[in-house]
Amino acid sequence: RLKRGEFTFAAGSATVKQRDGQINSLTASGNPVIVRRNDPLTNMLTTVTGQHLLYLAKPDKVIITGKVITRRGGDVIKSAKVTYQVDENSIVAEGLGDSARVHALFQVRGLTTQNPGPKGSSR
Repeated sequence: RLKRGEFTFAAGSATVKQRDGQINSLTASGNPVIVRRNDPLTNMLTTVTGQHLLYLAKPDKVIITGKVITRRGGDVIKSAKVTYQVDENSIVAEGLGDSARVHALFQVRGLTTQNPGPKGSSR
C-alpha cells in the first residue's frame, strides 16, 4: 500500500521511481490493483480497480487498464482503460479494440419529486 495525498494505492506488486526524493512514477500490477480517493469537497469516495496501474507525477494522472471498474457513490463504469486526470478531477473511460465498449450506470442525484396527491384533487 502507498498513500499519496488523498490517494491510496494497493497492488500485488509495485515499482516506485523517485527523482530528488519525490515520487516520479509508480507502476503496479495485481488482481486487482486498487486506487481510492476520498474527495474532500464532496466527501465522496472514488474507487477504481483493474489489473495494471501507471501513476505519473507530471502530468498528475493515473492510468488503469485491464477489466477496470470505477465506482463513485452509486455510479459504476466498466471499461478496459481509465485515465484519471488528478488536477482536473476528471475520468476518461475507454474501451480497447473495435468492439470494446464502456458500460456505465449513473444514479440521478439532487432531484426532488412532488407527490401530486390523490387523483382529481387540486393543490
